[in-house]
Amino acid sequence: MPQTPVSWAEQTTLSPLQRDCVTAVALKVLDRKCKMLAGEQEAMLAIYDVLRHQPGELFGSDVYECIDHALQQLIIPADTAAQIHRFRLEAEDKIPKPLMKAFKAKLREELFLSHPAIIR
Repeated sequence: MPQTPVSWAEQTTLSPLQRDCVTAVALKVLDRKCKMLAGEQEAMLAIYDVLRHQPGELFGSDVYECIDHALQQLIIPADTAAQIHRFRLEAEDKIPKPLMKAFKAKLREELFLSHPAIIR
């Protein structure tokens, strides 16, 4: 049976910094700055949902609370959208680009390329 984003997240051991990458991508999706395909974005939010209680190294509980609040809204309130934007910019500053690129390559190899139905 093909892996789903949820089963991948449950079966894959990610380092705290890789979990921070998941959080950063969730922020990018919510800030509408993510260049991934729509199916990949949905997959990343599903992965975030599985991993959100496993903290990384770089973010405090305020970031997770803001993401969780935004995900519960049909329309993200302006103040929450502003927080998401600020947290996204901070995440991009904190996470080294080579780490994020390596993490996205891992996702493509292990999840997206081997299960193309996810990205449709």
